[in-house]
Amino acid sequence: MTDRPMHITLSCAGAFHAFNLADQLERHGVLGAFFTTYPKGYIEKRFRVKLDPRHVRSSLLVYPSELVSRAAARFPRLIGADATSLARVVHDYVAARWLRSGTDIFVGWSGCSLATIRRAKSLGITTVVVRGSAHIEEQMRILEAEYAKLGVPFVRPEGAIQRELAEYQEADFIQTNSTFARRSFIAQGVSPERIIMHPTGVDLRSFRQVSKTDDLFRVIYVGGLNFQKGTHYLLQAFSELALPKSELLLIGGISEEIRPWLSRYHASNVKAVGYIPQAQLYQHLSQGSVFAMPSLQEGLATVQAQAMACGLPLVCTANTGGEDFLTANGTEGFVVPVGDVEAFKEKLAMLHRLPALARDMGQAAKSRVTTGFTWDHYGDRLLATYRQIQDDRLKRGTSSASPRGVSRQTPSNQ
Repeated sequence: MTDRPMHITLSCAGAFHAFNLADQLERHGVLGAFFTTYPKGYIEKRFRVKLDPRHVRSSLLVYPSELVSRAAARFPRLIGADATSLARVVHDYVAARWLRSGTDIFVGWSGCSLATIRRAKSLGITTVVVRGSAHIEEQMRILEAEYAKLGVPFVRPEGAIQRELAEYQEADFIQTNSTFARRSFIAQGVSPERIIMHPTGVDLRSFRQVSKTDDLFRVIYVGGLNFQKGTHYLLQAFSELALPKSELLLIGGISEEIRPWLSRYHASNVKAVGYIPQAQLYQHLSQGSVFAMPSLQEGLATVQAQAMACGLPLVCTANTGGEDFLTANGTEGFVVPVGDVEAFKEKLAMLHRLPALARDMGQAAKSRVTTGFTWDHYGDRLLATYRQIQDDRLKRGTSSASPRGVSRQTPSNQ
C-alpha cells in the first residue's frame, strides 16, 4: 500500500454518521471536501467534531432542504414524506455542481447522491454509496410484511426506491456497517466484491458509565418509537413479563402509529420520555440494567455501542447489526430472532433473575466497545480499505472495475 496523498469528498443530506466519518477523514489528512446540509458554524457544537472550515461546503440553498427534511420526519402527516425526498434531491443537485476533479474517491449517502455519483464518474472518480440500512428492497419487504400483519396501510416510496436502486447500480462500491446489511445486498444480487463493510463506532467522550443510583431493573430503549424499530414487540414482552421492581424506559420520538400500543400497554413502570439531547444520554443509559433493541431492520444501530460503553448488556434482534458488536451470543449480550416476543421475554427474565450476570455482561460489553469499536477504530479500518481501493485503481488505471484482494469487511469477532 502506497503513501500517495489521497483526497476524499464526502456528501450527506442530514447527519447519520457522516460527521464522524468526516472527522476521521480529517484526522487522516484525506478529507478534500464535505458537502453538508448543516451550517458550518453549527457542526462543532452539534456533533462535537472540529473540521477545517475550508473543507466544508454548505450554502443558503441547501439549508432549507435540511429544515424541510427534519420537519417532515417529525410531522409526516402535515408535511408528507415527499418533502424529505425533495430535500435530498436538492442537496444532490447542489453537491454535483460543487464536485471538482482532483478527488480520488467520492463517498455519498444513499438517497441523496445519484447526480453526484454520475458527475464523479464523468470525472474518473471512484464512487462509494453509503447505505445506513439494509438494501432498500429488503427493507421494503420486511416493512410491507409487518404492516400487513398489523393491518396497517403501507405506501412504498417508489421515487426514493428507484433512486436508491440506481445509486447501487451505478456506484463502484456500496458501503454498509453490519453483517446483516451486507447479507441483504448479497441476497439482492450485489457482488460481495463491491461491498465495503465496517461497523461504526462510539464516542467515548460522550458515552461513559456513571454510577447507578437505584436498584430498579431498568430496560432501556433509545430510538424512534415505531413499527420498524419493533417498539410494539418490546412493549408486549415487558408487559407480559410483569417483573417486580422493574421499569421500561423508552427514549426517542414517538410516531403516531405506535401510540395505540403505548395506550394498550400503559403502566406506571413504562415511561416514554421522548427525545433526550445526546449530551445527556449517557446519564440515562447508565441507570439501566439492560439495553433492548427490537428492530425489524437496521444497518447498524450505533446506540447499541453507546449503551455498551455505559456498561449495559444487549438484547437485540438479528437485524440490528448488534451481532457485530458481540464476540459471541451470550457474552456481551444476546441476539434473538426478529419479532420473537418469547425470546425477548426469556432473556430479559434471565437478566432480571441473575443481576450479577447482567452486571458482568455489561462490563464485558463496555470493554468490548472501548477496545475495538471507537470512531478511531472505525476510521483506521475504513481508511485502510479506501487506500487499498485507490492503490488498486492506480494499478489498473481505471476507477470503475472492482479491485481484487482488497479487505473490505471487518470480521464480526475482530
